[in-house]
Amino acid sequence: MPNEKLKLKKFIYFFIYLRKLPKSISYLLLNEITERYSLYGMRSILIAFMIQKLYFTNSHSLLIFHSFIVLCYFFSVFGGIIGDKYWDKKYEILLFLSIFYIFGHVILGFYGDKEGLYIGLIIIAICTGLIKPIIVSFIGDQFTLPQEQNKYGIAMNLMFFAVNIGSTMAMLASPYLFNKYGRGLAFSVPSIAMALSLIFFVAGKKYYKVQSEKLLIVQKIIKKLNFNKIIIIGGIFCSLSIFFMLFDQMFSIVVLQALKMDRKVFGYTILPEQISIINPLLIIIVSPLFNYLYKIIDNRGYKINIATKIKIGMIIASLAFIVLAIIENYINKDLILSIKLQILPFILITIAEVLIMPSSAEFAYSVAPHWAKCRSISFFFLSICLGNILNILIFSIIKNRYLIFMGSAILGILSFLSLWILFALYNKDK
Repeated sequence: MPNEKLKLKKFIYFFIYLRKLPKSISYLLLNEITERYSLYGMRSILIAFMIQKLYFTNSHSLLIFHSFIVLCYFFSVFGGIIGDKYWDKKYEILLFLSIFYIFGHVILGFYGDKEGLYIGLIIIAICTGLIKPIIVSFIGDQFTLPQEQNKYGIAMNLMFFAVNIGSTMAMLASPYLFNKYGRGLAFSVPSIAMALSLIFFVAGKKYYKVQSEKLLIVQKIIKKLNFNKIIIIGGIFCSLSIFFMLFDQMFSIVVLQALKMDRKVFGYTILPEQISIINPLLIIIVSPLFNYLYKIIDNRGYKINIATKIKIGMIIASLAFIVLAIIENYINKDLILSIKLQILPFILITIAEVLIMPSSAEFAYSVAPHWAKCRSISFFFLSICLGNILNILIFSIIKNRYLIFMGSAILGILSFLSLWILFALYNKDK
């Protein structure tokens, strides 16, 4: 029994480690959980709303969905510029944007027409886009680097975990509310979640740390641009866009594949968009396991670096789309397959996400000097934007889902090869 308790303690070590992190992190994690609920609560029913209530075609719904994601991450570039320019006003900027974020959700909740949809989505896209690089850098500001690099890594993994707690709750609740009570309630609950996010953020104000002006001045004086390294880092972010292209397909075109499948699971017919709940649900399970695994490997004198995690993740993501292509091939032969078959690609893409997402964000923050961290993080988010632009182009040109899935898998493998080369060049230049 004592051994079992010891194992349990080790298993949840990074939850316990939260006590060793600055108090501000707890408030920022609560802020992140509720903000992600608001965004994913809306996103998880967006395609169903457009097809079932506004009578958009599948292709038009996919275009709007991925255009919305493009805007979310495109505006992160401006968020990076604002965050670096007004580095000592990050709290005030985040507060201001969060208020308008709520208004975007309120518009979606009260207006059920096309105009309300477009206005609400644009406001949300601007606000979440501007917030993304600032909140990530704001979390990093709570630590003194490089002295607290390990604690910062733990905080980034906890933030990633928090994101998926919020999205899991949203993907469980929103489709149910949408189908049971309609659009109004389903879109209104995310606005309440965003209001809670604002409350949590304000509640932690007295604990937030702002980097000293003296440190920034010194860093600006000694800064030295290495253009070779900048080009290599840019290439890494461009290659990462392929992963985000694959990842966001799991919540759009894969949902459309689910419509053609037998959706009975244990006697219950699930909604097509509910299959995507597997992703954040698995994150909650897989993320602590991987962090525990990293600790075991570290204790044995080995270290899995950021580059290795990202490269392995890219291969696994490609495998997910090979599986989806095989499933689609059988569907094209008029076979009715069980939706349970989509579980495997969701498991694979989740493992890839656990390896890539926190590692990429940590890489973006750590490679930049403090005076440019927001902008560096914004380029990480810009790679997500680029991934969704690729999706829009692919969906507008190719209509055959089998070709889309197989082509995406090939692009994933090519991205792995480019990442292998670029990280080798980066380490050599370093």
